[in-house]
Amino acid sequence: ILQMEAEKRNIELSEEDKNKMFNQQLNSIKQNNNLTNDQLLASLNEQGISSLEEYKGMFLENNEDNLIINKLMEKVTSKVTISDKEAKEYYNNNKNKYEYGEKIKARHILLKEEEKANEVLKKVDNGSNFAALAEEYSQGPTAKDGGQLGYFEKGQMVPAFEKKAFSLKEGEVSSEIVKTDYGYHIIKVVDKKEAGIDRFEDVKSSIKENLSNKKRQQAWDDFVNQLREEADIEKKLD
Repeated sequence: ILQMEAEKRNIELSEEDKNKMFNQQLNSIKQNNNLTNDQLLASLNEQGISSLEEYKGMFLENNEDNLIINKLMEKVTSKVTISDKEAKEYYNNNKNKYEYGEKIKARHILLKEEEKANEVLKKVDNGSNFAALAEEYSQGPTAKDGGQLGYFEKGQMVPAFEKKAFSLKEGEVSSEIVKTDYGYHIIKVVDKKEAGIDRFEDVKSSIKENLSNKKRQQAWDDFVNQLREEADIEKKLD
C-alpha cells in the first residue's frame, strides 16, 4: 500500500537522495563498529565486495523500496513542528526528569605506569598547563580533548576516582595520583554545580527534538492507518 502511495505521489530517489542515504549507512556502520574507511573497505573485501561503489549499488538495489517509503514518510511528516509553548508545558509537567544531584566537571591524565604518572604530576605541580599535559601524556581516550571528562554525578565513575574528584575544590588538582583498574589518574576539577534542576532554556532544544520525534511517529502511524482503511484489498485463498 505504501509503495502504491509513493508511486501515486511520483516519489523517486534523486542522486542526492541516494548519496545521502548511502553515506548515512556508511557512517552508521563505521560508528557502530568503530571502523575507519580503510577498515570498512577491508571488511567489504573479505565479503567479496571490491569497492564502495559496488557496495553502494548492492545497498540501493536491496533497499530501494524502503528508501522510497522513508522519503514518503519525510514528506508526510515534514510539517510537524513543536512550539516553545508546547516544550515549556512539557517541561513544567515533567520537571522531575531534569533534576540532578551535585555535579563536577573534571579533566584527568591517565597513565599505565605509576612512575610515569608521578613524573607528570610533578610537571603539573610546577605549573605546566594541565590540558596540554593530558594531550601529550595521557593514555586514555580523552587525551585528544585535554583529558576533558565533562560533568558527572556521583555513581558515574569508579569509586576511588569519584571519591577523590568530589573531595577537590574547583580549580584544584589531586595532590597524589589515584589508582583504579584503568591505571593511575591525575585529576583536576574544573567546575562544581550544586544539586538542582536544569533550566528550561538549557534543555529546550532536546525537549523539542524528542516531542517532534514522537509527533512525527504519530502522524506517520495515523497516515498508514488511514491508507489501510481506504485501501481496497482483495484476499485470495486457495
